[in-house]
Amino acid sequence: MSRRQLSRYQREKRMQRTTLIIGAVVLALVLGIVGYGYYDVFVVPWREPVIRVNDTVFTMSDYVRELRLVRDSSAAFGEEADMAVAPFTLLQTMEDEELIRQGTPRMNVSTSPEEVTAAIRKQFEPPEDAQKTMDSGQIDAEFKQRYAQALRIMRISEDEFRQKVTVEVLRGKLRELLSAKVPTVGPQVHMYGIAFSDAAKAQDVLTRLKNGEDFGVLAKENSTDIASKDKGGDMGWLPKGVLDETLDDMVWALEPNALSDLVFADQTYYIVKVAEKAEAMEIAADSRERLKDRAVESWVNDEREANKIERYFNSEKYAWALQQIQDDKPPQAQQPPQPQSPS
Repeated sequence: MSRRQLSRYQREKRMQRTTLIIGAVVLALVLGIVGYGYYDVFVVPWREPVIRVNDTVFTMSDYVRELRLVRDSSAAFGEEADMAVAPFTLLQTMEDEELIRQGTPRMNVSTSPEEVTAAIRKQFEPPEDAQKTMDSGQIDAEFKQRYAQALRIMRISEDEFRQKVTVEVLRGKLRELLSAKVPTVGPQVHMYGIAFSDAAKAQDVLTRLKNGEDFGVLAKENSTDIASKDKGGDMGWLPKGVLDETLDDMVWALEPNALSDLVFADQTYYIVKVAEKAEAMEIAADSRERLKDRAVESWVNDEREANKIERYFNSEKYAWALQQIQDDKPPQAQQPPQPQSPS
């Protein structure tokens, strides 16, 4: 090979190396851009924070999983979750559950794996009447079948389900502890009420009442409260504190036979009147149970005030979460296992 040929060969090799290096750099940039785009679109959104309760952070991954559970549980029972409301009520549910996890140890309330297992068995074992004709092996087999079917319907792992049951066991123990402060005797009102889902209709009925129409007749014609409408709106004797706080304050501020203004409480519009009041009366068993539930609600509300809770939810995250749910079809409605209500 001549000197001229050697020189040309070396120049060509250098050009090839340069071309390869440039190509490699360009390829790396392209792959980097594609990789970043994939990470930014398919990874980052799942890691975005939604809720913080003190040092515990729930991400969009946690939130979508819980929202899917709400949707799938309803679908499995042939119902449809209201996705205009559920995404927002879920935020408070997740916060409340975490407040119970964090707050119950300060109340000396705890649970064990054995108690959680017992609570799960109570939900999914055959009814007591059916167990009378079954041996222990049959009962255990039926429980496992029901439990496995429930997990499939809800599409969550056993560990995830146990975590949810743990919160319910803690809630039950907290309720039992707080119930010691629920009185057996207390002030009560004999209340009449008309409930509405529509504000315009409620306002129309209020006007008619003020014009002298009969309360009982209008209650039968218009109230959405099944338990009282056929009794002319008679809701019976109710102890102080059993109602939603807004409604409770309104009722106790009324004089006997006076008509209330329109009040919105528990997602319902009410018109109420008080027939009579009693300073001290034995509280009925069902009202005491409701007072126990209110005691837990009050405790959770106090925890909300005492702890740091932050929400990072916005319209973009709402739309993104709904898109993930819509892209993932719910299970077909089927005959679900019939769990036993925990006591």
